[in-house]
Amino acid sequence: MDKQGSLAGRKSFAVYRADYLNQVHANRIKGVYRLAGNSAVEVPRKNGVRMRDIDGSNYAVVRTGISTASLKYGGASDPKGVISVAPAQIRLVCKDRSQADKPGAGSGRAYYPAGFVVKGKLEQKPAGEVMTFTRDDSTEKAYGSAIWRDVAFQVPPDVIPVYLQFKLNAMTALPKPVQSTDEIETELDAPKSEQGAADQGSPQESGS
Repeated sequence: MDKQGSLAGRKSFAVYRADYLNQVHANRIKGVYRLAGNSAVEVPRKNGVRMRDIDGSNYAVVRTGISTASLKYGGASDPKGVISVAPAQIRLVCKDRSQADKPGAGSGRAYYPAGFVVKGKLEQKPAGEVMTFTRDDSTEKAYGSAIWRDVAFQVPPDVIPVYLQFKLNAMTALPKPVQSTDEIETELDAPKSEQGAADQGSPQESGS
């Protein structure tokens, strides 16, 4: 699977660090690492971003995979094998639709999670609530093995999601959003044995 590395390089600061001061402030959470490994987050290439109507509101729902590898090896686990993250450390960077053909240029808008989609329902969590995971929470899908969660964002119709950011330095490029259907959701939720071995990793986007 292809993943983008850490935030760095010659790309537009106004995209990669959209709403920068809030990003820095949101990562000041006691007891939680501010940084992650370069490959700590991924999104399936196929149907990884879906537009879903939940209780009458429209959301961009991102199937988010958090790597259980240690920080030393590019993942998100601390030396004890624990992953700690708060919703405020996950951001969706969007571009105006007129600029979508150049995702790394111009300026971006940052959005924070409205909640997590569980069994078709939106579960809201405070931005600073610390969630902890271990390797036991990882599941294997055709598109990869990780801690998979559906993160929902409310975004206006004039923007398109282009990047998912995790903590201060990890990021992955996003596939084009699709309209959710029951078939898409069933396919995403199926275990690897039912999905086949198709390569559906995150699209590569160089951070250098």
